[in-house]
Amino acid sequence: MRRPPIGRAWLRLRRALDFGPAVEIRTFVAKHRYLRAVLSFPPLESGTGPVDCFMLLNELRIWEGLWSLYSFRAYFGPCRIVVLNDGTLRPASIALLSAIFPGITIPDCETNDREIDTYLAQQGLRRCREWRKGFIFFRKLVDTIRLRQADGLLLLDSDCLHFRVPLEITRWAERPAKVRYAADVNQYSHCADPSLLAKICGSPLPEYFCAGYLCLPRDAVDLGRIERYLSEDCFERQLSTGRFTHVAEQTLYAMEAAVTGATMLPTDYATCPNPDIETPTIGHFCGGSYQRTWFYTKGVPLLVRQLQSRKPIERKMEASR
Repeated sequence: MRRPPIGRAWLRLRRALDFGPAVEIRTFVAKHRYLRAVLSFPPLESGTGPVDCFMLLNELRIWEGLWSLYSFRAYFGPCRIVVLNDGTLRPASIALLSAIFPGITIPDCETNDREIDTYLAQQGLRRCREWRKGFIFFRKLVDTIRLRQADGLLLLDSDCLHFRVPLEITRWAERPAKVRYAADVNQYSHCADPSLLAKICGSPLPEYFCAGYLCLPRDAVDLGRIERYLSEDCFERQLSTGRFTHVAEQTLYAMEAAVTGATMLPTDYATCPNPDIETPTIGHFCGGSYQRTWFYTKGVPLLVRQLQSRKPIERKMEASR
């Protein structure tokens, strides 16, 4: 089941059973029609800017990642993009990212692993070190701290799309003082009871917290505190058994946000919005419902139309220079 062709076929079958064959067919058609359309738009310089935009990316999500990054860069403006390779990105995909986003930072996976492991060992962060080896999403916690340059960092999942200028993020980037996050659909999506987690970190956890679209000031995460959290039984059991919950990294971010302060972004930073009838700034197309497929059937087609309409304006502006 872990082999890519078998895994993809099984996933399609499961989605067809869960969402219905019509949804799966529409999604399949939209993927083939629109995903590669990102290649028709001009490259966007992505080496410098007021924020660092980080994404953990794997090969199977390369086209989604391209659209997520492109829509943010197109609407936010200049920024430094950093892609964390989970170890599966092919050389052709890395070259594609570099061509679409000149100046992008994509650390060599093996070299980065060695450097981060050495850093954690030198800092005496044994549990952080073991978690990073066993839990792929832990890289979003650790590597961002070591690789960031700007005072503000945006952590972006590959299932997010921007449809308008994110004004709250541009204002936040001028003075990143608090954690900002797009709301989750659930009040507490964590790996343990929120009252227990609040007792561990010493503060009530922010409600509806999601780490899929997350703005972090420079000092928002302290690995010393994370190391202490990981000594608690609700985390120690995951490490000892090797069975990590998919929201463990989100839980740790929520605990740090509780300590340093956090504010939810407005409702137009939405989970699975319908852009046909809504006007979202961003859409985070996640979760287990058919609405996550709107990334392909509604979100990307809308972006194609928006970006195509901007082309003549951009050429005119370029000519006037």
